[in-house]
Amino acid sequence: MGRYVSDLSTAPGWKVGGYIARNLTGPAPLTCSACGTELGPLLTADAREWDPCTTSWTPVEDRPDSDTMWASAPTEVSPGRGRPTIAVCPRDPHHPLRLVTQ
Repeated sequence: MGRYVSDLSTAPGWKVGGYIARNLTGPAPLTCSACGTELGPLLTADAREWDPCTTSWTPVEDRPDSDTMWASAPTEVSPGRGRPTIAVCPRDPHHPLRLVTQ
């Protein structure tokens, strides 16, 4: 199971759109507080683009330097613990957004 999660199912790094990784909490309803529609991810931030457990996600052009310190963190941005995601309502962009952390 560990190899599936780290190398096949959940891509690390910064993302726009896609799906919210629920590694810690498992699937749970994430609904808009204004209308009840399920929220979707707008932006996910991560400290690294890959780590020792997720080497299959290392870009081909970065593989020769993958062991170099900070090679997996080209932005040098640290969003804190976990992987914060800004979730938004797909029905109405004026509805409140929600910050989801994992």
